[in-house]
Amino acid sequence: MKICGLTFPGSFFEKHYKKRFEEGLVKNKTNYIEVIESTIKNANKYFVVKQFSDCKDKIVFYFNKWMVWILLEEKRIITAFYLKYENIEEFFEKRNIQYGLSDNCERETYVEVKKDEDNEYARFIRTIQDRC
Repeated sequence: MKICGLTFPGSFFEKHYKKRFEEGLVKNKTNYIEVIESTIKNANKYFVVKQFSDCKDKIVFYFNKWMVWILLEEKRIITAFYLKYENIEEFFEKRNIQYGLSDNCERETYVEVKKDEDNEYARFIRTIQDRC
């Protein structure tokens, strides 16, 4: 499935949609797609996250307590979910994801990206938002 020019593979989409539906966060598949598009298009905070599992850059779009995680290298949506914490920094803290990107992924890390910066991450964010 394509959303805002990104791939959200069918099996991943179905798994994550079903979970959000069972949580009562979305009404149907169309509504889930609308939430993802709205989160990407209207995001006002953006983060790069590196995790132990693959040490690849993930771009996180954050808006109205929803998060969309995108695997940058593959331009693929990994998941979209509603944040159950007070703020995104608390989410990172509870998951022991520390501020400051690690090149070798000895620890899980994140940094905030400003949309108007001139770097790979900010250019990607602007491109994807323009596609929504």
